[in-house]
Amino acid sequence: MEPLPASALSAPCDPATLSFSHTGELEPREEIVGQARALRALDLGLSLRADGFNLFVAGAPRTGKRSILRRLVAARAVSERVPPDLCYVHNFDEPERPLFLRLPPGCGRVARAELERTVTEFTRRLPLAFEGESFAQRAAAVAERAAGDRDRLFEVVEQLVKAAAFRLVQAGGNLDVIAANPDGSAMSEAAFSELPAAARAELDARRRSLQLSLEPHAVRLHEITRAEEQARERLFEETAHDLARVLVIEARARIPEAALPELVRHLVAVERALVLSAAAWLRPDADDEDDDAAEAETAPRTPRNRVRESLLTRCGVHVLVDRAGETGAPVIEESNPTYANLFGRIERRAHLGALETSVAGMRPGALQRASGGYLILDAVALVENEATWAAVKRALRSGEVRLEEDADDRMVVGSLQPESSPLEAKLLLVGPPELYLQLFEEDEAFADLFKVKVELDDTLERTPEHELALARFVAAAARDLGLPPFGADAVARLIEQSSRDARHQRRLSAQLGRLRDLVAEAGHGGRASPAVPISGQDVDRAIEARAERGRLLERTLGRLLDEGVLRVRTEGVETGTANGLAVLTVGDHAFGQVLRVTARARPGRFGLVDIEREVGLGGPSHSKGLLLLSGYLSGRYARETPLALHASIAAEQSHGPIEGDSASLAELCALLSAVSGVPLRQDLAITGAVSQLGEVLAVGDVTIKIEGFFQLCERRGLTGTQGVLVPRSTLSGLMLRRELVLAAQAGRFHVYAVDNVDEALALLTGISSGSQGPDGRFPPGSLNARIVATFERWVERVGPTLGA
Repeated sequence: MEPLPASALSAPCDPATLSFSHTGELEPREEIVGQARALRALDLGLSLRADGFNLFVAGAPRTGKRSILRRLVAARAVSERVPPDLCYVHNFDEPERPLFLRLPPGCGRVARAELERTVTEFTRRLPLAFEGESFAQRAAAVAERAAGDRDRLFEVVEQLVKAAAFRLVQAGGNLDVIAANPDGSAMSEAAFSELPAAARAELDARRRSLQLSLEPHAVRLHEITRAEEQARERLFEETAHDLARVLVIEARARIPEAALPELVRHLVAVERALVLSAAAWLRPDADDEDDDAAEAETAPRTPRNRVRESLLTRCGVHVLVDRAGETGAPVIEESNPTYANLFGRIERRAHLGALETSVAGMRPGALQRASGGYLILDAVALVENEATWAAVKRALRSGEVRLEEDADDRMVVGSLQPESSPLEAKLLLVGPPELYLQLFEEDEAFADLFKVKVELDDTLERTPEHELALARFVAAAARDLGLPPFGADAVARLIEQSSRDARHQRRLSAQLGRLRDLVAEAGHGGRASPAVPISGQDVDRAIEARAERGRLLERTLGRLLDEGVLRVRTEGVETGTANGLAVLTVGDHAFGQVLRVTARARPGRFGLVDIEREVGLGGPSHSKGLLLLSGYLSGRYARETPLALHASIAAEQSHGPIEGDSASLAELCALLSAVSGVPLRQDLAITGAVSQLGEVLAVGDVTIKIEGFFQLCERRGLTGTQGVLVPRSTLSGLMLRRELVLAAQAGRFHVYAVDNVDEALALLTGISSGSQGPDGRFPPGSLNARIVATFERWVERVGPTLGA
């Protein structure tokens, strides 16, 4: 069998085929290419405003999901209308339940400023109104009317008292009388005590009688005093009301008319609150208590200042989300979707050992900030927090965002329960495909709430159009990173690396984040002159440097192979031994590792023993591969007789878990070598899975596996006979490094493609496998004939025990 030509081992990009000499000639553009299906789903999800049509954007890591999504959503949002401001105002009927308002964009801050001005003007002008001439005149008139009523009352009372030979005494607004001397002066206590007892008794009786007759006049005196106080209160209230009404009318005139329907009720309540606060201005600050020492760390607040602060809080408009100056609908991305970051929080202030809350302490979350627009969330971070995820689903079902207290209610004074705001944001969860499947299968509500799946492919078809789009992406990345332009040879190397990352000659990797990082690394190493474009050599150095950073384990294992600690032969022949290939991954670095696969076989009835499985190192896929080998052996060599085989298979010096079936071809070849006694070439390594029909099936990471064996052979010295057997179905995935391709071109290393087990055995043994004839027998002298003959001898030897 001839090895593959060097041209089949890679798909290089010729810089001459590119339409530019360097990326400075291109328009920098981060195009979204090769994702037509995903873009259609995205457009559908963004267009539909019906309930439940939120989106889950699924894609592999580093595919640029978030940047693509952010750019597309922003492009759509910029042409949409700006949503309203979200505001809250104090609820004067139920203070613990602030009221929600939606005002036209930018009107929230206008209303807030006007009402702050109204309160400030009211608190400034009201004391002046109480001190003004008009108020003084009206207050004097009230006092004068009351004084006249009192004078007239006292004239009547004085006449009654004088006629009874007593004297009137006023005590605390009450009317009292005492005995009088003949000259009309008040009788002293000493003079009264010197009177005869009968005279004193007669005076007491007359005083009580007179006092009783004066009670109606005393009641009238209290009525006059109360009427005066009520008149003064009405005067204060009318003065405050006139001022409040004028200021509220002025505020209404300056607030945009479109916002007034939402504010009418609040403006009426504000006017009433201003009037009711007037009593606080009737006494000077000095007459009130000083602030508590606990507030010493803050600016001193006098009682009037506290009233002013309270009025500002209760009468103002708290703008939770301000849309002033915005264009289009909001696009919010929340990378840390905690409950507070999504639903908002209520800040509190410590006062007198408790926590005070008010509408002014309300802070918006991402759900409020994204209202009327789009909210992009990290699905993994959101789902990890079960309580927050449950709250988001509740909000989506109810269509409401509820901003709730999250502190110990016993420590909170005036705990708030704000009115809910409508949930009017389109949610876009961004996460891996496996999380979508998990949620779809395990979460009953998920499918109803996220009805649109946007799935991004992790690879793109390698076409001239997509290669040009990748070049434009490189141009944009270089511009953003402040790097020189990339030459056509550098872009060609990036295209080749993209195909290598995609594990396919005709595909490009969609992991644009990884590509951008490589652009940055290549630019860092090629900054000798800003006028000189980054070259292909700069890209090669960056690729090698990236691999070198993760090569500690690879170098350690390579050293152990070179020292013979790990036993792998790359020359000669050996019975029951084959070179299998595996891939080890450390972080973002993957490398090929050669495994010595050995098999031992003898007559018996226990079938195949997978040593890896027996000791718990073999995974399900690996064990499945071994069971398929049993099916192949029975169908190929023991169709009419029992399979009298007891064999053990192992990957030597393997101490970690083994998963996958890519070593099953090597295991089968080693087993058949052990059965037939025909040695296998040790200068060839093998990778591939095997079906029960003997087909060699595709496996992953063939490129990395081939390079792993090539590097071992290169260190030991290439003989010109060494090579690797791979499934023919994997040829499109070959993107081998340039030095390996050159070695193959020079005939120093070979890659063989096989379709079935017989082709692999023929290469490994140098003996024709032979095909079955019409009689079901293999040609004499063929490898398969030897294997059948061996199994027949073993059946004869263990025949009596096979049925036991």
